[in-house]
Amino acid sequence: MNSSFNAFQLFDLPILFNVDLNTLEDKYRRLRIELHPDRFTHQPVYEQRLAAQRYVLLHDAFSQLKDPLKRGIHLLQQYGITFDVETLRVSDISLLEQQLEWRESAEEAKNAEQLLLLKTEIENAYQETLLALENDFATWQQKNINVAHPEKSNVPKELINYLGHLASLENISESIRRRL
Repeated sequence: MNSSFNAFQLFDLPILFNVDLNTLEDKYRRLRIELHPDRFTHQPVYEQRLAAQRYVLLHDAFSQLKDPLKRGIHLLQQYGITFDVETLRVSDISLLEQQLEWRESAEEAKNAEQLLLLKTEIENAYQETLLALENDFATWQQKNINVAHPEKSNVPKELINYLGHLASLENISESIRRRL
């Protein structure tokens, strides 16, 4: 998705990391009804195709804003800063060590109870990381409020670390879910 697309604007939401998910879901439901391709079946084929494209765009935008990792990356894209999720790397040693410990614990877990305890621990860490991201994004945006395209180098290292950490936590959680 290019930086000219603005999912926040589509849902008439402020460009912030902290999104009210209930409001997002309400707006998504309303727009889904309004933009559903079936409402355009009596229109010319061109209008039908446009309706289908708008509907897909709506779904993609909703998916992007609903997922915190995708939302964070999309938010940075609005400032002209692009990151590839696959190349996000955590450089904070303590976060890396914690991720390694969780991966090892997941591999060594002998029963579902151990996996569930680990899953709970990771979910708590995920929530803490989301809170840290909300705070860091708010601080960063406040500092760059009048800057149209801040430099990628001005993005706090912690912000990138937390985005990468969030991606890793999702991967670890997914591997635990598969084992349960």
